[in-house]
Amino acid sequence: VLVVVRVVCAVRAGLELAWPDPDTGEPRSCGGSLSYARPDRLRVRGTTKAFFTVFDLVATRDLVWLDVPREKFVVFGRRDDPAWDELPLSPDALLIALLADPCAREPCDGGVALGAETEASRSISGGGWELTVDRRTGLPTGYARTEDGVLRISWKDWGVREEMAWPSRIGIRAAEKGEELEVRLGRLEPGRPIRDETFTMDPEEDREVLSPSDARDRWQRLRL
Repeated sequence: VLVVVRVVCAVRAGLELAWPDPDTGEPRSCGGSLSYARPDRLRVRGTTKAFFTVFDLVATRDLVWLDVPREKFVVFGRRDDPAWDELPLSPDALLIALLADPCAREPCDGGVALGAETEASRSISGGGWELTVDRRTGLPTGYARTEDGVLRISWKDWGVREEMAWPSRIGIRAAEKGEELEVRLGRLEPGRPIRDETFTMDPEEDREVLSPSDARDRWQRLRL
């Protein structure tokens, strides 16, 4: 099986994010923007059609801020806090999803091994994860975190844009009973320099500051 390796140093992109309303099941969506700088700095901002900020997520190597202006709170904590994994906007889940790379932050510990094979696909496993790839193209189609089975990612509608393969639709399910967040990639600007200031956040003084674990309960009541 040919596995396509994609090395992305920096990229800006337009996004559309969609999810089902937790009360009615009706589709909800917002626009957004992505800024990424290798190896692990990330900023994802969701905006309404009127360009009001729905959320603003900034992740550096060690720290993460998630600002929700309408609710006047910001979630702040260390990036290695496992409670981030229980929020729909987990920075590491977003990074794996957007780059289609299980080892997006650092090299895979212990390497990888080939697994089950079908006529259409082949699985590749690493430290606590399994990746399914299309046998014909070598492009990823699915990811699952095998240690707990919670995080699942799917990639669909791959195409070549800016001389590199990118998926048009990405599905992220970051909680066992959570709804799937669909990310649709729009305009891409790979290789464009990004200022260091992009990956900083100075929250407004009226924000209530929550830890990632405190935010889990709040998020269940939140309607973006």
